[in-house]
Amino acid sequence: MMLLSHSSIWLLVSLLLCSSVNSISLWKSHPFALAGPKQPEQKVPDNHISSPQSLGLTGAALLSYFEQNLRTLAAPEVPGVSQDSAYYTALTNYLGLGGARPANCDPNRSAVAKLTRDVPVLTRVHSHNDYWRRVPLLQALAYGVASVEADVWLENNGTTLLVGHNQAFLEPSHDLGRLYIEPLTRMLQEVNCKSQNKGDPYGVFYNAPEEQLLLYIDFKSLDRKLTYKLLLDYLKPLIDNNFISYYDTDAQRFIARPVTVVLTGNYPSDEEVGVPSRRYTFLDAPLGRLSSVGDTFTAHNVSVVASSSLLELMLRCGKASSSSLNEQTAWESYGCLVEYVREAHRRELRARIWGLPDWPVSTRENLWDMLTDMGVDYLNVDDLDAVSKF
Repeated sequence: MMLLSHSSIWLLVSLLLCSSVNSISLWKSHPFALAGPKQPEQKVPDNHISSPQSLGLTGAALLSYFEQNLRTLAAPEVPGVSQDSAYYTALTNYLGLGGARPANCDPNRSAVAKLTRDVPVLTRVHSHNDYWRRVPLLQALAYGVASVEADVWLENNGTTLLVGHNQAFLEPSHDLGRLYIEPLTRMLQEVNCKSQNKGDPYGVFYNAPEEQLLLYIDFKSLDRKLTYKLLLDYLKPLIDNNFISYYDTDAQRFIARPVTVVLTGNYPSDEEVGVPSRRYTFLDAPLGRLSSVGDTFTAHNVSVVASSSLLELMLRCGKASSSSLNEQTAWESYGCLVEYVREAHRRELRARIWGLPDWPVSTRENLWDMLTDMGVDYLNVDDLDAVSKF
């Protein structure tokens, strides 16, 4: 048996260590990985992260990739910048939504392709309080959700629309244009850059470009007329690019486009703001009162959806008190509830019912089953991951 000298043993150990270090270095395949010894700093362009696309990641898997890798970052915290902000910035930069518009036209490398390729469209799901998500709008699109919601408030002496549920916690960066209008306009420009206005513009879902996205704008401020006027200014990029649905009052025709805007909450009536020759915003009709409002919310030229809370409808059915909402009483109200849905459909309106309990999960999903069986067109959902597997 041959014995190794001390120098030979040391050489062998050194070789094994070098081999291990090289293996770790080769395994590191993306700019967020921190395995192995500290390497010389490499500058990665802010708007380019190649690994997700090379791995074929889109949809929810893409979001998961960014979220998991951001958790491993060892960079020092920047005062005033939250982890959610870092997540949003990294994702929008990767999608190409954070900088100047690319000079080249390539829909297959667009934000729509990166985000929604091979993602089934959930046409019956509404992203409730969408602006509360870590990445507003984009998270819903990544799950294929075809309806989103933004609550807006007048701020800065009536010159700005900020997005948020409570006026006390509004942030200047949560501007309606920044979170919704600008990304939507950019995404639609990228996928329509070769169309030359031939046919209808493509939408935000790569595998189903004909599908519309409903953009609910929930008016929160008391001055609804000024909110409406300012909203039209915000919508101008979508209007100018022919990306927003409208009703032509002269031709009496509804023209479908990739985005349809629905006003809800404290919105103004037509009597308050007048009826334009082209209506670019549609009113959320009261699902529980359709039989008593006459022709106020006519399909297509005034409204496209009728909405109500489940509790309101159950109270109208006489099956609940103002403090009780449970699965049993909901099923007992089935025969009455379904008539509200049928009334909406008779008027060619889609029906949305919100305010379902989120807990326990079994109750929530049983009620989803019930509403789906009734023919409700939109489930109001907070947990997008759960509904995508429903």
